[in-house]
Amino acid sequence: MANIASIVNVVFRVTIILLALAFMALALYPEYKQHWLGFIIGSSAGLLNVRFLARKVTQLTELVVAQTSKKFSMGFATRMCVVLLVALFAFKFEQISLWSAIVGIFVVQLLMIPVSIVLSFRQEK
Repeated sequence: MANIASIVNVVFRVTIILLALAFMALALYPEYKQHWLGFIIGSSAGLLNVRFLARKVTQLTELVVAQTSKKFSMGFATRMCVVLLVALFAFKFEQISLWSAIVGIFVVQLLMIPVSIVLSFRQEK
């Protein structure tokens, strides 16, 4: 199984490519500006959430290895607040599509699945 850092790094790279394509589409298709802006903001927030969750998983792994009985939170409330902030931002400004922002948030999360599958197949060889 590929480690979490390598998965997150590949997801980061793929998301940056998607963001670059979204910025190019924003320039080429200005009539869909609200959708592209929503996707860009949502993807950025999704990327932040993936990085934050990866850090929390790494911290949890270190606590388990050290066998400490310290309380630990995975930061669910923080990640939901980021999503809520993006949703409120998109709802407040009509130049940003709320649905595109939500899609952007989930695209980054869903990228974790194929990236981890591909990396695990590459590691087996």
